[in-house]
Amino acid sequence: MNQETPSKITVGDDYRHWLEREYLERRSRNRLYSIRSFARQLGVSKTSLAEVLAGKRDLSKKNALAVAIRLNLSPAERTALLDGIRRSRSRDAAHPDLSLSDDVFRVIADWYHYAILNLAKLPKHQADATWIAERLGISVVEAAEASDRLLRMGFIELNGTQFRRKVGSLDTVADVPSSAVRRHYAQNLRIAERSLEQDPVESREFGIVTVAIDSEKIALAKERIRAFRRRMAVDLEAPSPDRIYTLSIQFYPIVTPILTEGQGDQ
Repeated sequence: MNQETPSKITVGDDYRHWLEREYLERRSRNRLYSIRSFARQLGVSKTSLAEVLAGKRDLSKKNALAVAIRLNLSPAERTALLDGIRRSRSRDAAHPDLSLSDDVFRVIADWYHYAILNLAKLPKHQADATWIAERLGISVVEAAEASDRLLRMGFIELNGTQFRRKVGSLDTVADVPSSAVRRHYAQNLRIAERSLEQDPVESREFGIVTVAIDSEKIALAKERIRAFRRRMAVDLEAPSPDRIYTLSIQFYPIVTPILTEGQGDQ
């Protein structure tokens, strides 16, 4: 077996992130390198490794020792690996009902996951991190991590040299004060600002309308916007798409509410 020097793991590290870095490092040198290849190199089953990386289970002590031997970890690094597994199990026991895993958070938070899902609809797309990175303007590492995450979660699957999308439309949960959702929107606002500066006017549409409204109609406005967004997504679907676009609508107050008589004294 080709022995490779792994990045160092120290006490306090998240051992799953360390394993993921190891996998991505090997894949960056060989785009055909797979989770199956990594599992074989570590001496564990592909299913076990995939579930560990997805956060569905922890490495068993037996598999952790196999990893330590196969990667030639020093005694200190072996201790750090076992400590990371113990801390993970303690955290899971203390929070058994956590519903937002790191994978789900990242898919919601980072805009390029949605873009990759839609790239999979393009007839000539490639399931290659370098190709994806060039198309989306992100790093190769970001493209590889996002692709692996979508594969791991079952949103896409490999079909030869391409992806096949396995889910329909995705949407963030409405009105949930999630840091993931806020990050997603913030990223898209920055991308919109870049588009305003760089893209030709014929390829984009920015519009603003300012109106005086009754605050009781805010809920109606939000529902109309959501309905419009869903209808546009259906209307713009095409059997042979050639571009990926984002529809972003902003609706927000620009002045503080005017207090009615007596409210200011409360």
